[in-house]
Amino acid sequence: MAALPTEQPQRPTESKRILACVLCQQRKKKCDRKSPCSFCVKAKVTCIPSTPAPKRKRRKPTKELLERLERCEQLLKRCTCVQKSQMYDLPGHYSESSSPTDSHSSPPPEYEKVTPSSYEQHQTFSPQ
Repeated sequence: MAALPTEQPQRPTESKRILACVLCQQRKKKCDRKSPCSFCVKAKVTCIPSTPAPKRKRRKPTKELLERLERCEQLLKRCTCVQKSQMYDLPGHYSESSSPTDSHSSPPPEYEKVTPSSYEQHQTFSPQ
């Protein structure tokens, strides 16, 4: 069995890549990237190849930004811990001192006033 070549087609680097000419870029036309391009020949203008934009440098995160991020993460952790502890302090939720049967032994006060007759008064039946 013959060994297959492992070479991959090389893509042109940023500096070697041919860009559309200035006129095609301005008019947002498809440039054939010839010199001169067919659009410029048809328009009877000088075909000026465009130059690539300079590479932008990426800024590294500054020390202050990283410290601020750390403070925000710590505050977020504290807030979630406080919310969890408050959630367990609410009535109806289990806490360490109460058992599951304690919280369900009597209905909440707003439901003690509901009787079957008061419930029927609020229901409406539509004839079918």
